[in-house]
Amino acid sequence: MADPPVVGLPPVDGAPLSRRAGAKEGRPASVPGMRILIDPERCTGHGRCYSLAPALVEADDQGHGSVIGSVVPDDQLAAARTAASNCPEQAISLVED
Repeated sequence: MADPPVVGLPPVDGAPLSRRAGAKEGRPASVPGMRILIDPERCTGHGRCYSLAPALVEADDQGHGSVIGSVVPDDQLAAARTAASNCPEQAISLVED
């Protein structure tokens, strides 16, 4: 099975992410379909992901990264990209449905 594509910046439709369709008052908007995934076969537990994106990834019992919630809120996009780009095992993917 092919690896899911790593996603760059979300498309810009002229409206800030917080005002796009589906954004709720008082809750961070999410990029529709933007998810963070960790491949458990590749992850060896360096811990960079949960250090760089603690709102998205936590350590499991063995120190491997575990996704807290797969949907990435717009205020966490930069942290998600930083975590993915700093994973030495390339175990983190940002995917669009």
